[in-house]
This record gives sequence, C-alpha cells and structure tokens, in this order.
Amino acid sequence: MIVADGTHHPTSTGVIHSRSMAGDHSRVTIDMPYEEHVNVNLPVPTDDGVTLLGDAKGYFVSWPTSLLIFDDMVSTLILKYLT
Repeated sequence: MIVADGTHHPTSTGVIHSRSMAGDHSRVTIDMPYEEHVNVNLPVPTDDGVTLLGDAKGYFVSWPTSLLIFDDMVSTLILKYLT
C-alpha cells in the first residue's frame, strides 16, 4: 500500500533527531500523506510524540528502507507501508 510522497535525506551517521535509527531505516520527510492514509501509524514515532502519518507532514521520520520506492522520473519518493 502506498501511503505518501516524501523526500529521502541520506545520512552517513544513521541518526535522526540525535537518536540512532535502525540499520534498515532511512531518514525521510513526509511531503504529502495521501488522504485515505492519514490515520496510518508511523513505523517509528517522532521524538515529540507524533504517531500518525497525517500529523507528520513536513517532519523528518525514520522509515524502513525496504518500503521506499524511488521515482527517478520525477525525483520523488513514494512511501509504502506493510499491512
């Protein structure tokens, strides 16, 4: 299921907001959560307690790398979510 458009922000440190990310996660920003998925839980809540995709618009979040789809044609990132 595709739940949002986002932007990938590569990091060599594996850190997001001063906290280590799981080795199989990437740092992304949520650019446009799809309306029908705004109530989907984030894979990893933000440090300030945001847990829902719709509330994370504009946030840096940790997302499983295996669930990222890179669309090179338009240079966007599409976020998948396991159900």
